[in-house]
Amino acid sequence: MTLNTKLTYELMAEDVNTFLDKIQLKNVDILGWSDGGNIALILAMQHPDKVNKMAVMGTVLYNDDSSVTAETNKLIHKQVNEMEDKGVPKTNMDYRLKNLLLTEPHINPDSLRKIQSPTLVMAGQYDVVKEKHTKLIAEKIKHSKLVIFKGADHEAPQKIPQLFNQTVLDFFDQNK
Repeated sequence: MTLNTKLTYELMAEDVNTFLDKIQLKNVDILGWSDGGNIALILAMQHPDKVNKMAVMGTVLYNDDSSVTAETNKLIHKQVNEMEDKGVPKTNMDYRLKNLLLTEPHINPDSLRKIQSPTLVMAGQYDVVKEKHTKLIAEKIKHSKLVIFKGADHEAPQKIPQLFNQTVLDFFDQNK
């Protein structure tokens, strides 16, 4: 990857796949939070043989006002504009990552039907990812379980780590 390579979640999922091949792991349990959840979904669709079970938190299929709060996108646009005003090069990794958040991913909800692994779909009650969008993800994955953490936001893994971790571990331990 060069500094001119467009960052995509597909590219990152391929990096994870290459890493799993390199360390000779197959059929792994995957936990992805936010962007990591996007990557996990794509990995499970493109390489189903690699994913045994998956847990995703605060994940989106696409970025628009139906998936995330308008305030979130306004903030990211503001950050990108400030970087441009300061002359930050478009090859700067922070700049590229902010643009990634605005322009990716592009996952068709119906493509989630390809996912065969049991999947825990999670979000906070006050997550930047809208609850309706999280429910859509859970509805499209055949073997999914939905958990909305009451009173929590996008930072649930940090703010309620015991509950979050226990929820994930209980899910991964089911049907072993």
